[in-house]
Amino acid sequence: MLHSATLAHDDLVDGGSIRRNHATSSSHTFPVSLLVGDYLLAQSTSELASLEDPSLMKIHSNILLAVCGGEYQQWYLSGKSVSRQTYFDIIEKKTASLFAGAAEMAAVLSGTDSETRANLREYGLEIGTLYQLVDDVLDFIGDEAVLW
Repeated sequence: MLHSATLAHDDLVDGGSIRRNHATSSSHTFPVSLLVGDYLLAQSTSELASLEDPSLMKIHSNILLAVCGGEYQQWYLSGKSVSRQTYFDIIEKKTASLFAGAAEMAAVLSGTDSETRANLREYGLEIGTLYQLVDDVLDFIGDEAVLW
């Protein structure tokens, strides 16, 4: 739900009306798009809070801070040439932080030790970075008719 919320807000900011060959919430009016993202964010927060584990809420809030910061950074730099490091910083915040947080939450819920928790977080960060790299490449060279 959190990932869907971030996608709804991302599509709203970017003006993206199609994602994976389907209409996005931003293809509707601005208030509807915003409310869809907000509702999904609230629902994900509520579900997580029901688990009553403060460490999960901390991870969740760190994800939100990273994603919002990355979204703002991308918006601010829109249309400008950015360095490789800045690009990787943005995708770490916007996408990889979600994967890292999900992996870390799974570690917390399964009761693993702190080393395993850190390793799973790092694994999620790397997988999230790779996912976004592939997604961005497909945006440039992919053929929608073939991909979807």
